[in-house]
Amino acid sequence: MDEVILRKPGPLTPEEWRAIRKHPSAGAGIVVHVPFLEEVRKLVHHHEKYDETGYLDGVVGENIPLGARLLAVADAFDTMTTNLSYRRALGIDRAIDELRRCTGTQFCHVAVEAFISGFEKRGRTLAQGSITS
Repeated sequence: MDEVILRKPGPLTPEEWRAIRKHPSAGAGIVVHVPFLEEVRKLVHHHEKYDETGYLDGVVGENIPLGARLLAVADAFDTMTTNLSYRRALGIDRAIDELRRCTGTQFCHVAVEAFISGFEKRGRTLAQGSITS
């Protein structure tokens, strides 16, 4: 994926969105010929949304592999708690509230609660370089 698109400060054009939406398939294509990574290919579905409004194959709900549902939550939390070129990072509490708010639509409730539980057990700390409040 083009770094220029990822770091763009403003809204993406339709063409840029099409490029962004290709990255799960591109990732799957990279590992398709590596037999021991067969299970990893299922993670490309992390852009599917629990309510079928995501993208890739139109997989919905419990049909989205559990690993992909967990990755979707972790990826969203990381994105929300990271400063980006077009917005400041959210605090931990706001990010967790947003995960809960999107449970049942964007995210699987089991994945959200598993992520939050693990995060709480870890002491609610982020990796160095991330925000902490």
